[in-house]
Amino acid sequence: MTAKINLLPPELKASRRIDWGRHLTILAVVLVMAAPVAYWASLFIKTTQANKATAAAKAEFATYSEVLAKDKRLAEMERSLADKKRFIQELNSPLRWAGMLYEVTTYIPATIVLDEIRSLGGDDKKGATATSPAAGQATPSGSGTQSGVAVPPIADHILFAGRAGSLEAIGQFMVGIQNSKYLSSPELNFAIEEKGGFKFEVVAAIRR
Repeated sequence: MTAKINLLPPELKASRRIDWGRHLTILAVVLVMAAPVAYWASLFIKTTQANKATAAAKAEFATYSEVLAKDKRLAEMERSLADKKRFIQELNSPLRWAGMLYEVTTYIPATIVLDEIRSLGGDDKKGATATSPAAGQATPSGSGTQSGVAVPPIADHILFAGRAGSLEAIGQFMVGIQNSKYLSSPELNFAIEEKGGFKFEVVAAIRR
């Protein structure tokens, strides 16, 4: 039978034992120090990704801005072309504006002030009739398109918008239109009572 006897001094025996408490303390310190580093690394990655996404969004927005600017410019050119076409068609209209305007002055009542005289064509009369009284403005619409541009119809009605001192004055004005050499079939779009009078719109057909 063999027996082992440890002849080392007690101090050496103690130094060779594993100090689990010390190792656990060191491990805890390392974990506590590593947590902020891991959080900073995660935050850095998220910030980098957000910056890349922002840069991509800005680049995409710049592309859209260029397209929107071109569309706006194209819309402006189309409106300008439509206005020119309307002017040309009004020149070809059978209405003689000088004679019509002079004749209006002969039968318009003294208590009526006209704010607007405008030609309407085709479905424009329907748009004017459907105008809400609060707006007091007609909404024109084209009769078709030509090369993607709305072609305004030839004027066949005249819109009169203004203010009157009484409903009787509006009635007298419509009677004058009915007996006019250039206009006929007056229709009252609306008459709204305002302070000191009435706001109104009248549409009349151009005699052929």
